[in-house]
Amino acid sequence: MAIALGHENIEKQNKLAQTEAFSMLVRRLRHHETSSDKVLLMVIRVLGILCVGVAYTNNKVTQRKIAEEGAIYYLVQLLNDPPTEEVQVEVAIALGCIVLSNPANQEKLQEEKDFKFDVLLDLLRSEDENIRLRAGMALTIFAFNNTPQQFAIREAGGIKYSVFEQFINSMDEYFVSYSAFQIVVLARVIVDQDQVNLTAEGVTLLVSNLKSKDDNAIVLAASLLSSLAHTRAGITDAMVTTGAIDLLVEKLSSKNDQVRNAVAVTLGYLTYNRTAARILFSACRNMPGLYKKLMENIGKNAKISEEFVGDFRRAKHIGLPSQCLEINGGPPAIPPSKLDSSRPTTSHSNRKKTDPRIYGRAVSAPSHRVKKSPAPSIVISKSSHEDSRPSTSHVNISVPRSRPVSGSSKRSPSPDHSAFKTKLSSWKNEK
Repeated sequence: MAIALGHENIEKQNKLAQTEAFSMLVRRLRHHETSSDKVLLMVIRVLGILCVGVAYTNNKVTQRKIAEEGAIYYLVQLLNDPPTEEVQVEVAIALGCIVLSNPANQEKLQEEKDFKFDVLLDLLRSEDENIRLRAGMALTIFAFNNTPQQFAIREAGGIKYSVFEQFINSMDEYFVSYSAFQIVVLARVIVDQDQVNLTAEGVTLLVSNLKSKDDNAIVLAASLLSSLAHTRAGITDAMVTTGAIDLLVEKLSSKNDQVRNAVAVTLGYLTYNRTAARILFSACRNMPGLYKKLMENIGKNAKISEEFVGDFRRAKHIGLPSQCLEINGGPPAIPPSKLDSSRPTTSHSNRKKTDPRIYGRAVSAPSHRVKKSPAPSIVISKSSHEDSRPSTSHVNISVPRSRPVSGSSKRSPSPDHSAFKTKLSSWKNEK
């Protein structure tokens, strides 16, 4: 019941801390001889689970409460004198969760002289592969975002890559995911491999498991990726390079709510990386409803960049491209109500713009060209008298008319013709 209520839920964990639940659990540890191994295992697992939130974030309230009840001392005693290897490895994991990112509890653990990392390193050589995998997980929790603990593990002898090689090459996706997570966190502890290569290999394996057909495998891979997203620099860049964002966005539309929650948490942590935030921001602008899905599934205990949220709100206020991108599922650029309506016709609506007669003209210009009048024909008739006097030949000019001339058909003499007659009379008188 406590596992179901408190698993990665800090709010419910704090409510349990206000009750007598932790004192009852520690009391069971104190008198573990009277309990069966099954009950003892359950008590130890519950203590560890109630100290950890989403993406291996610690709950200082429950950690302090458990430490005040004296659980660290009894767990160290069980670690050195366990009834079974299974109990021993679960005790190691519980201790790692109690001191996770908590300097005060780490000091209390260091005060216990019987605690040594040699015990955990010995569990890596167990004949049971599940014990070896869980022992690696215990060391990973101790080393998570804790450089001094990583140095202490290395000083105790370090770890060889061969310990994880069997799980990495396994056909079991759960083994692959857990071992990939471990080699990334323990990259500085593994003595015979390069840290950069180990990090790249682990991230690549986890991202590839996002393509799994098993929803539980996807949830595990996404959860471990979200944990790695807030460890050391460069890991989120490796996730972007391996194409994690596209796969996470795709899984955000899954029918499984656990898958949606796991990938939303991972995307939230990736928004703190500028490159990842830019890619996700572009996807949210172009894909209608993606941002809403992200915020609905991310939960209360996860994290997302406030800068990313603010940028999207401003973009939404201005206007998103998805509002007119029909190919991305948005509404059409032209509303359906206007697609069927025809444009009102005009007086020139039946004309073809390719007609050479009206091409380039204004709309109000006549549709047909006016034919040009032919050049006027001039006929000169000579007089019967041929002498040295100026010729009085009559010049007849015939001009075709395009329309009938109104009024009289006789042409009135022009002023130039009258002047010519006057000059001609005066010339005769001089003769």
